[in-house]
Amino acid sequence: MLNKIWDEVEFVNILETRSIEGKFLKLTEELGELAAEVIAMQGQTYKDFNREKLVEEMADTLLMVYSIFSELLKMSGSTKLDLFTSCESKMIKWKEKIKDYKVK
Repeated sequence: MLNKIWDEVEFVNILETRSIEGKFLKLTEELGELAAEVIAMQGQTYKDFNREKLVEEMADTLLMVYSIFSELLKMSGSTKLDLFTSCESKMIKWKEKIKDYKVK
């Protein structure tokens, strides 16, 4: 399913008029909206928590990340396979750090 969404984002990117800088600004906006929902979920604001709104903000953030990554891959001459291969390598390192982490 994530590959299907990625492919749709790549198609929409063709129609997108925002610059890469504009997309980064939009991502910042989406992260702020997501943060507001997380704060509400933790009960640290006047706002009532809304699970559906949290999921919507997560989706907005993920789609913008995909859009930026898709464009950066195209600009750099890299591929989705390059990105996912790097993710696999980074995931191995992450797991090793967690496994070796000692609580003080």
